[in-house]
Formats: sequence, C-alpha cells, structure tokens
Amino acid sequence: MLVMLCHFVGIFDGHSHILLKEFLEPGIAIWTNGVPTPIPKKIFHMDRGDLRGGGVVLKLELQYMLRHEFTFDLVEEVGKGVKGADVIQTVRNRFDGDCGKFIFETTRTKAFSTDWLPKLKADAVMVKAELCVLATETLPVEIERIGQVDGVWICSFAHAKGLVLVLRDSLVRINEALSSQANRGEKI
Repeated sequence: MLVMLCHFVGIFDGHSHILLKEFLEPGIAIWTNGVPTPIPKKIFHMDRGDLRGGGVVLKLELQYMLRHEFTFDLVEEVGKGVKGADVIQTVRNRFDGDCGKFIFETTRTKAFSTDWLPKLKADAVMVKAELCVLATETLPVEIERIGQVDGVWICSFAHAKGLVLVLRDSLVRINEALSSQANRGEKI
C-alpha cells in the first residue's frame, strides 16, 4: 500500500484523525528525518468510539507540524510510559546553535484541569526546558485562544503553530542578544 503523508493537510483542524485513518494502516511507519515512527494500532479504533488513541493522534500531528515548520530544530518524541511531556523541541538557529528548549503536552479532554500544569513544569525542569506549552482541545475559561497560566503557555490546537512561531522567535533573539553581549565582553 502506498502511504501518502502529504494528506496531512488538516493538521489541528479537528478532522486529521480521519485523514490518518484513511491513508495509513496499523504497523506502517511515518518516516521523519530518516527515522521510522510506527503508527500505534489504537489510532485506528477511533471510529468505534474509542478515544484513547486521540491523544496519540494529537501528539503525532504536533510532531509532524514542528518537524515540517522548523527544519533546523530537533523534535523528539517522549515515548509512552516514559516520564515527561509528549514532545521536546530543541530550538536551533540557522548556524545549528542551540537556543533553548520547549516541551509540549497535548490533551484531548472535555474539561480543562489545572492538574497538568505542575506536572508540565516539573517535566520542564527535568529536561532543562525554557518554555512549556499545553495544546488542548478544551481551554480554561479565562483563555480564549492563547494565554499563560502559572508559567505554562496554553493554546488551542488551531493556534499552536502561531504560538510556537512567536515563542521560538523570542528564544532565538534572546540567544542572539546574549551571544552578542558575551562577544562584546570578550573584546573589551
């Protein structure tokens, strides 16, 4: 069977799991940066009302978007059963220098819970990440699209790409400013 990954046109639109189900089969791997990532079988049971695979789909969509949009960066999946967030993104500048890290958690629930925030912050400390992002289907009542609660950036899936663009650019610029200051100090 030919797998057409170019059919990921519906990323974060709420219908991408249907696209995955139509074009991929269990056991087939998505190839990203030369590394195969197997598609878990539970994704393919979503049409029977089993939403346990929904979080996996969101995590895969997030990884795909990050790898596609930020080709300089290192995007790592945190494996199932491993303590930590869903995805770690190491931001790199155009000279391949590390500028910092994001960690991402994805949730697909009907009610927002602040219980995720301390866990995500602890995960950030563990991997030495500068920023935490929670991409969720259900936002807290005080956030309409994008916001910050207790040091964690929270956004809808539809706004994840925009938030990452802004936060990533900030990390790169801060890193450039710090490098410039360090170089200025060495010249004096």
